[in-house]
Order: sequence, then structure tokens, then C-alpha cells
Amino acid sequence: MRPCLHVPTLAVGMSLATCLMTARAEVMPEAEYDSQEIDAVTELSGVSRFPDHAFYVFPAYCTQALAKFSASLESGDDEPEIDPLFYYDDKYDGRPNYLVVSDGTLPRWTSGNTPCISSTLYSLAREVAAGVDLENMPLAEMHRFFTEDPRVFRSTFVFQDSPLYAAKYSRLRTVHEVVRILRVGPSEIVTVLDAATYRFDDGTEQTLRLAHTDRPGLPFKPLKPEKIDKYAGKYARWEARQPLEPPPAPRLPVSDDPVEPPASPTADETAGSEPQAAPPAAGTSTADPVASAQGTGTAGPVVSPPASSPAPVSSPAPSPSPAESEIAAPGEDGPEDMDEEPPPTSDPAWPLGAAIAGALALVVIVALTRRPRTGA
Repeated sequence: MRPCLHVPTLAVGMSLATCLMTARAEVMPEAEYDSQEIDAVTELSGVSRFPDHAFYVFPAYCTQALAKFSASLESGDDEPEIDPLFYYDDKYDGRPNYLVVSDGTLPRWTSGNTPCISSTLYSLAREVAAGVDLENMPLAEMHRFFTEDPRVFRSTFVFQDSPLYAAKYSRLRTVHEVVRILRVGPSEIVTVLDAATYRFDDGTEQTLRLAHTDRPGLPFKPLKPEKIDKYAGKYARWEARQPLEPPPAPRLPVSDDPVEPPASPTADETAGSEPQAAPPAAGTSTADPVASAQGTGTAGPVVSPPASSPAPVSSPAPSPSPAESEIAAPGEDGPEDMDEEPPPTSDPAWPLGAAIAGALALVVIVALTRRPRTGA
């Protein structure tokens, strides 16, 4: 009786199919593993244009103490639980958790993808900062000072994520953002993302000028030159409208609460309060000199009334402040889609592996079917 060749063929086919499914699972991991960490660099510019103000970033480090404080702000619990798997900056525990910054690279910052509250840019007039002992403030008091003290200028700018993640199969390796301070005051720090430089795995570097718009999504491969030129053209038109020098920064922020005008006096309060005319000086006629001259028909000299003291010269009206920077409002000049084609959803090498495994399966099947038959 001839042996049945279908059994080994079926076994080999099932084994290969199982291997392919296992390989497919390996290259398509769970959602939390569908990204890769890339380098993030943040640079500040424009600080030197405001020499009378000091600038701060708070908080600077995501420590366990800050993570517990951040969790307590959300839950109200004095002893909240924190993520035990996150890599905290434990070496900075017990140190002042803020940075005094200037133009240049920002050494550390926190963002919303960590267990800690996000970093924010603040400013104080130097004469005000001289009377504030930040270094010895407890963490809770420092947070209250930066977020509530009326002497502090605050920015609404959101720093890029740190750590920063890109799509798993993205060719992007580094994002270098330049954050530009346009002005301080009247009540906040006006800040924009001036430029972003992208570095890819093949060494390609591309810089987008972005101050006229919002932060776009991360590209997963080098962009076409036409897209870069389009951003540059819009930026140039935006930059041409900016003042050469920023308006002077005020010493203190202007309060957002409207000041109520003083109440107007009522009729009862003003009744009888009209100023009384001063009696004429002795020897001075109270008759109207012009009327007297007209009544008598004589052309006598017109007697001028006594010269009063010169009215105080009012101070000139304050000149209008320089035109404010024309920052694009949300939706006015929105960012374009950075993905020129859909990013890959699986490992690009997976189709090649599948083809190789399929060819191997075909070879095995052919070899098994052409095996020499044994005689009866």
C-alpha cells in the first residue's frame, strides 16, 4: 500500500502558517508599543530682548515628590499613588524644582505625557524677583506663587512632549524646536513656536518656520521641498508684520479684572455744592464793560477781567503702543497635514518575510509530492 502523502504535507503547511501568524503578531504589537522614543530639543529665543525681566520654567524635573503633588492636585488625596514604572528624576528630589532660563537650549522640562504637571514659562520684573526667595520655597508654595501671584507674568505656550514619541516605523529621529518670546505684557508672555528642525535616519535635516501657525503633527519621513517652501512663504509674510523691537515690558501685569469707574454723584449730593462766585475786588465795577460802552455810545477801552492763574498744562495723552504682533488665531492659518501619504501600519520587512516563507512552503510541498514511491 502506498503511504498517504497528504498527512506530512498538511503538517508542514500548518507549521508554516503558524510561524507566519506568530511573526505577524511580533511585528504588530499592542498599541502602547506602537511608538519609538526620539530625541527632543527645545531652544528659547527672545529672552535677551527683555533685560529688566527674569524668566523661569516651572516645574523643571518630574520627580516622585512632584508626581505625588500633581496627583494630589487632581484627587485631593494627601498620599496619592503614583506610577511605579515611570523613570523619575529622583536625583533632583529635595532641590528647587525650577530653572532660571535665558536664550539657548532648555536643559529639562516636563510635559503632559508624564505623571507630573507640565512645565510653563513665567517672568518677573527683576526688582520684584529680588524680593522673592524662590530657592527656599516648598514645592506647594512655589506652585501657588507661580500660578496665583499677581506679580507674575505667565505664558500659555505648551512645550513639546518629553519624552517624545514617534510612530514605530517613522524615520524621524530628532525634533529641535525654537520657542520665541515676542513680548511681555500687558498681562502675559506672548510666545510662539518659531521653527522646528526635523532630523531623519538618513541624516536629512529639514526646518519648518512655524511662528505663523500651530505646531503640526510629526512627519514620518522627509517632506517635499514644495511643502517646506509653502511654510516659509507664509512665515515671511507673518514676520514682515512684526515690529522691529518689542514694546516695553511693564513692571507688573495688568489685572484682567475690570476696574469699576467711580460712582457719579447724585443730585442730592450736588445740590447746594455749586461753587460761589468770588466777590469783586474793591473799586472794581461789576458792570459788563462791553455793554456799558454800547449803552453810552462811547468807545471807551474795553476793560479785561482780572487775569486768572494759568491753567495747568495737561500731560500729553500716552502715545499708542506699537502694533501688537499679529499671531495667527486658532484656525486662521492652521497647520497642514504633515503626512504626505499614510504612514506604514506594519513592519515594512514583513511582506518580504511572508514571501520567503511562502516560497519555502511551496518548495517543501513540491519535494514531498515528488518523493520516490516505494514498490508494493
